[in-house]
Amino acid sequence: MKKLLIIAMALLGSAMVSRAQDVITLRDGENILAKVLEVSQRDIKYKKFTNLNGPTYTVDIIQVQMIRYENGEKDIFNEEPAGGMNYPGPVLEDLKYREIKNLYNSKNYIKQIGDRYSPGWLGFASFIIPGLGQAIEGEWWRAAGFFLGSVTLSSIVSNNINVTYTDGVAQYEATPASRIFALATLAFDIWNICDAVHVAKVKNMYYQDIRAQRGLADFDVRLEPFVASVPSPVNQGFTPSAGLSFKVTIPNK
Repeated sequence: MKKLLIIAMALLGSAMVSRAQDVITLRDGENILAKVLEVSQRDIKYKKFTNLNGPTYTVDIIQVQMIRYENGEKDIFNEEPAGGMNYPGPVLEDLKYREIKNLYNSKNYIKQIGDRYSPGWLGFASFIIPGLGQAIEGEWWRAAGFFLGSVTLSSIVSNNINVTYTDGVAQYEATPASRIFALATLAFDIWNICDAVHVAKVKNMYYQDIRAQRGLADFDVRLEPFVASVPSPVNQGFTPSAGLSFKVTIPNK
């Protein structure tokens, strides 16, 4: 009887403790015992329940499935984005890449007509000139970093190659250091290309959401040059004519 009473009191105590805290449930099933401080459109700020005087943590709202508050109320966040949007909720306009990079997973990118950037072409641009793709995307600091980094690594490789001349003919011999930095340069250039593709996809997803949020139709409008042959009243033949065509493309729904 005494043991049963102790067990009952322990269960009652644990139930009271669980009701005195907020529980953040992530989409991967993890539960975080917390004191929720702020819920915004982008993230949730909280303190760990076991250390309320400790640091404030932040979790992206897209990773959260539900919040159970200590008073029993719940906030449930939709798993599927609404209105054809990539991000589950309203997005602010005119945000920089650094402000949206954690909101979107480039692996979920689906190409749409009207996307601003071509990930493939921008990756190729950064392959030709390191940082060029990032510069086209408007990410000038990233472009400068990749360009200068690639130039620096290439210079180090060149400076660590031994050059000897035999009968006026240059002979090049790679040193262990040059081989190491050559591999580092290759890895850096691959990172540069992947980064240009990643940034393009993230920005495209953001602008897709802006269009969906505004309620704009997903269509493409552009001016394209054309060359055509038109009948000539002078020589009763055809003469070439060049101009611009106004092209509107609407995807099939």
